[in-house]
Amino acid sequence: MFLLRPALVPLASVAVAVLLAGCGAQVEDPDAAASPDAAGTSAACDDPDISGDPFAAPELTELEADTELAGQVPDTYTEQPLVIGVAPDLPPINFGGEDGEQRGYEADLLRAAGQLVGVEIVFQESQNALQEYSAGQVDGIAGAFTDTLERQKLGDFIDYSTGSRAALTQKCNPKGIESTEDLCGLEVVAAVGTVQLAQLTDSETPGSLLTLCEEAGLPAPIPVQADTSVSAITSLTAGRAAAMVTGEPIAVNAVKQSEGALTIAYVEELPVPVGVMISKEHAELTAVLAQAYQKLVDDGTYAEIMNAYGIEYGLLDTITINGATS
Repeated sequence: MFLLRPALVPLASVAVAVLLAGCGAQVEDPDAAASPDAAGTSAACDDPDISGDPFAAPELTELEADTELAGQVPDTYTEQPLVIGVAPDLPPINFGGEDGEQRGYEADLLRAAGQLVGVEIVFQESQNALQEYSAGQVDGIAGAFTDTLERQKLGDFIDYSTGSRAALTQKCNPKGIESTEDLCGLEVVAAVGTVQLAQLTDSETPGSLLTLCEEAGLPAPIPVQADTSVSAITSLTAGRAAAMVTGEPIAVNAVKQSEGALTIAYVEELPVPVGVMISKEHAELTAVLAQAYQKLVDDGTYAEIMNAYGIEYGLLDTITINGATS
């Protein structure tokens, strides 16, 4: 479907849709090239083996419609699809598959839920899905967005996972980072528009590193702001930061594409809901789709899809709508 795929997936398209407040940072990321040996040369370490094609996808799930769920769907949706805007090539969340289908765990879950309720889900790729959503050109947007009270003003969230924070480091984890507290006092890079940058710069953001370090009596991390995940990785490999913080899905993708230059120091779950946002005009359908997600959880399909893309953290037992409380 795509002639070229980026060396590393940028988060700029996600940043547009995320609309985070308070993302100012104290240290700017200069546009300097990474030194060729910045990732280290020692091979004697116990880095986890994360390898393989980041664009690999399992066989598509084909489900029969659930009569009870399908019967709750307003008639209009049996004649027209639900159009969801997605950022192009954001593995393993959403990306164009070799079969021409939109793939990734988020796309696969949405498609499976649609099959259960008898509604076709159509994915529309865009560099600015939020703009198209605001203009009424798509019915919802997907990109593993954190559900917040402010974003609920724009639409309703089907929360299918909780957030995660992964710390990426150079090969062999030279600073020995094993937990979030180990980031206190270190230079830590994150991409503009991500919740991880807000956690580095705003004490009120859920999961704030500023608050965690203060409560532990440790110095605050030194935020390094990067325009995209590409420049964040450049900062990390060049030694301008000791670690990069991002979500587990993006971290897994980054390591797979780094050819051994990067490793994941740790992953932790965060008590923040992540979901797909659908226009409030489709509230009736959203309610039925949420029930379909719950059925996927209950019968094991949900875990199979998430695990097939390497996602092990943040899986839920109960699906909610607009679960954010802050």
